[in-house]
Amino acid sequence: LDTVSIAQDEFLAVVASDHRLAGQGEIHIRKLADEPFIMSKAGCKPLIASMFRKAKIVPKTQFEVIDLRTIFAMVQEGMGITIVPEMALPEDCSGLHVMSLSPKYFRKLAFATPSLVALTPAVAEFRNEVKRWIQS
Repeated sequence: LDTVSIAQDEFLAVVASDHRLAGQGEIHIRKLADEPFIMSKAGCKPLIASMFRKAKIVPKTQFEVIDLRTIFAMVQEGMGITIVPEMALPEDCSGLHVMSLSPKYFRKLAFATPSLVALTPAVAEFRNEVKRWIQS
């Protein structure tokens, strides 16, 4: 199996726009320890859990939700805060305040194929299209 790194996707903290932490552009992950947390049950849960473990924090998880739209609606309503990758943010972030985490955390996105040497034209074009989409 051959892999090619395509991009890094930064994890960001998301709070309601009227939340007491909303005035900050960057926040240390430890400052999230006492906040009610909405955990994504989708693919990033292990990565987010690992961030908290590395920071020696047990999040106050109030809800575990699969659908990101539901998570963002709950955050807007003040039901908790969350951490999501930048690419998962909605196009319209009204009602939300997004902050970089300190330290920064990333997920790596990669393209995997049985062989980079023997790519079919369709797979090669798909790989190129994914790279263009991520860079835009």
